Amino acid sequence: MNNRLRLSHTLLAVLALAALALATAGAASSAPGPKDPPFSKPSVAPSSYVAAPPVTWVSAAGGGTPCGGNAFGVICYTPSDMDKIYDVPAAANGAGQTIIIVDAFGNPTLKSDLAQFDFENGLPDPSLTILGNNGTGNPNDPNVQGWQVETNLDVEWAHGMAPKANIVLSIAHNDNAHDLTDAVQHALGKYPGAIVSQSFGADETFVKRGFIDDLSAHRV
Repeated sequence: MNNRLRLSHTLLAVLALAALALATAGAASSAPGPKDPPFSKPSVAPSSYVAAPPVTWVSAAGGGTPCGGNAFGVICYTPSDMDKIYDVPAAANGAGQTIIIVDAFGNPTLKSDLAQFDFENGLPDPSLTILGNNGTGNPNDPNVQGWQVETNLDVEWAHGMAPKANIVLSIAHNDNAHDLTDAVQHALGKYPGAIVSQSFGADETFVKRGFIDDLSAHRV
């Protein structure tokens, strides 16, 4: 795995937390506890479901890019910013690599959202393959909405930090451990040896032993 792809794993987790904090600012919401055995995403509704806070342009002192934020004065960082901050070599662009991203439900607006993200950040067109049915689930369910946000974050930042990598989004039709594991195995069957990226709205203490055993049984 090259340096850029190692970095992408860390950035996906850190930036997902930062973006989710921004999305929930000004609205009181609590993340649902993890299901047993499924995992839940935080209850974050996209802008199409909740009113966006007033935009306030904030200073990018100390690095970053000015962005539309809120009263908390959030600074935005672009993929280009991250390249500079972490001194990522230009050649570390993910060429020849495949990143499998596993999420539940997916997001019906992913392709248009990704196109906008790429346009704003000057990124090339992605190599994106979607396995499974994208955009399933009740759009009014906060848990499904949370997965929609997570799907966008995962795909956009994988492409942002490894713009020449092949991105494969494997979608589970539900967010229980069995379906998520099946989505991993299905993708690995088509792309053996690929990098696998997963993130859940729960810390390690809530991961059941059965889920780990199931992954091991599937040689993940």
